Amino acid sequence: GELIITKNENGSSKRYILDKNGKQTPLTNETTKEFIDKIKDDLSDEFSLYSDSVIMNNQNVVLVNNKKLNSFGAYNLKNKKYNKLLDFNAENGMATIYELVSNEKEIYLQINCSNIYCKKSTMIVYDMINGKELYKTEDEKNIPQNYTEYEDNYKVIKYSLSSSEDYKGKYVLFNKDNKEILKSDNQIVVVDKKLVFGKNPANQSLILFSAKSNKAINSDKYLASKITIGDTYVYKYSDDNKTYLLNSNGKKLKELGNSAASLIYSKDAIIYMESGRVNIVNPSQNKTKVYKLKNNEKINNNAGENIAPYKNAIYINNTVDNYAKVINVNGRTVKKIKKSTINSVKYNKKTDTVIIITRRVKDNNNLYGLYIAK
Repeated sequence: GELIITKNENGSSKRYILDKNGKQTPLTNETTKEFIDKIKDDLSDEFSLYSDSVIMNNQNVVLVNNKKLNSFGAYNLKNKKYNKLLDFNAENGMATIYELVSNEKEIYLQINCSNIYCKKSTMIVYDMINGKELYKTEDEKNIPQNYTEYEDNYKVIKYSLSSSEDYKGKYVLFNKDNKEILKSDNQIVVVDKKLVFGKNPANQSLILFSAKSNKAINSDKYLASKITIGDTYVYKYSDDNKTYLLNSNGKKLKELGNSAASLIYSKDAIIYMESGRVNIVNPSQNKTKVYKLKNNEKINNNAGENIAPYKNAIYINNTVDNYAKVINVNGRTVKKIKKSTINSVKYNKKTDTVIIITRRVKDNNNLYGLYIAK
């Protein structure tokens, strides 16, 4: 069969038809209408279809309103059975549907019903493949807005600004027993558990929670950021005395004094200066290499700007003794350029090479050189 997939492109969601050969075809309004019309033909006048619940063209379960019972539920197209999920307390009741994840094996939808149409503000997470309710919360005062789930049934719920004062705009973390264990004004990330479905965390203003130790790693006063390094990422936060680097699983990589916490990021690594030494942190390998700078050596270009450690190398500039060096992660000099200094170092993503522009002064003239590091 075919599958409808959703891709994030330039900040917006676009839907494609994925065939059995892996070919992706943009999903047009006409194609969507064809799927929806086919399902509507199978429904009696008693039901009205939620088009947002139609993800695949061969799915057996869709979401509907039951006009006769004034309720909302799941309808099985195969056996024509209706499973009520919500009762409306007002005519022409309506629920809102959000797609959490969809692929060939899984379709999870978030269903919200406000207290305008339901007795209590309600949120349901529903498994469309297996026709199963995974999570449900009802609250008279607090309005659940967004749902994120991690492994072992850790879940984060973002409450709307219309909730009570204690939950207004808050992120709340619940464990597998649905017990509240953490509440914050900022987004909560369970760092040592895989994200199952829901929106990917933001890159700034994060509270990091360790399931293993059952506690928050940082606090609202010392928020963390997420930084992409090649195919992985690190978390960083600082308190009054130190800066901390953690890998993607929340394991501590480095603990730095704040005086040494001016970090430089590249495609492959992180570098920082401490006591005249250049430290190269490789988060993928969880290793740190150290290079001791010699007299007058710096990791700045001629304009005084930091040079990032592209391709796991350090680019050393010595404007006093008039030379430049390229040092590998083991501290070995792989290239020394005499009578020249570094004007700029740039990474070319297309060719996966590093371009080094050098400057040499001769007879009061600036001569520029070009080096390409592979």
